[in-house]
Amino acid sequence: METDQAVRDCLLNLIAGLEEWGKELGEPPALLRNGHMQFVRLLMLEGKEAPIDLHSLIRLLQKQWMIHFSHANRQEELGSVSNFHL
Repeated sequence: METDQAVRDCLLNLIAGLEEWGKELGEPPALLRNGHMQFVRLLMLEGKEAPIDLHSLIRLLQKQWMIHFSHANRQEELGSVSNFHL
């Protein structure tokens, strides 16, 4: 798969997954998990450090892309998924 297309697919999955997860609290949706795996793969291909769990991914997105959750308690919930690994 071409790199540009891989980046687009990754971003679409991350965005759609975050949007879906924001609507219903609980287990992270498959789109978010797939986008996370794609993101990790893309970073590893470039020799960069990758966020290995969703908690690290969310922190990175908040820091780099200034993404903020609309749910005030989302940070508490991230603790419950911090053991999620690829």
